[in-house]
Amino acid sequence: MKYLSQSEATRFLGYKNHNSIHHLVRHKKLQEYKLGLTGRKYYLKSDCIAFLEELKKLRNGREN
Repeated sequence: MKYLSQSEATRFLGYKNHNSIHHLVRHKKLQEYKLGLTGRKYYLKSDCIAFLEELKKLRNGREN
């Protein structure tokens, strides 16, 4: 399993700031993990890829 930090996930998904990531977590589109004692937030890379694929399908559906 590959985890992305909050800043990595923000860049990976193409967002400009972390508020968009928090929005996805609140609406249960992305799972948030806290690893270790630091309390830093991490996200599974596979979850991020799945979310991007879902967006791509929605966009392709609108074009048809």
